[in-house]
Amino acid sequence: MAIYPGQGTILKTTIANNATAIFQLVEIDGPTAEIGSKEITNLGDVVKKYRAQLPDPGEITGTCQYDPANATHNTLTTMINTWPLQPVVWNVVWPTTNNSNGAFSAFLTKFSPKGMNEDDNLEADISLKLTGLITWPTN
Repeated sequence: MAIYPGQGTILKTTIANNATAIFQLVEIDGPTAEIGSKEITNLGDVVKKYRAQLPDPGEITGTCQYDPANATHNTLTTMINTWPLQPVVWNVVWPTTNNSNGAFSAFLTKFSPKGMNEDDNLEADISLKLTGLITWPTN
């Protein structure tokens, strides 16, 4: 089993029907997929019982280097200001030998520029809410 550094991970979104890398990531986490549980215990049981709920594909959060004059970065400000925002296809491309990627449908839920001082880089925190199934890479 190979060990890969996170350096070189890319986030792409759909722009004009094409998967486009939109910025340089500083960090990215997720998706934080979860399956909840619902109690189904009844008065005849002697131990609590549960059933699985529908999966929640979760969120992806991260920080990117941000250039407000960059056309692909403007896609984010357009997304966050659009109502109703429709989910689009995103990809996380990992720096593996075959550049495997996870594909998912999501919409932008957070866009927060930061680093506006003399010692920091201009960056933005983002969050994506996934909707539907994630297509994980296969061999």
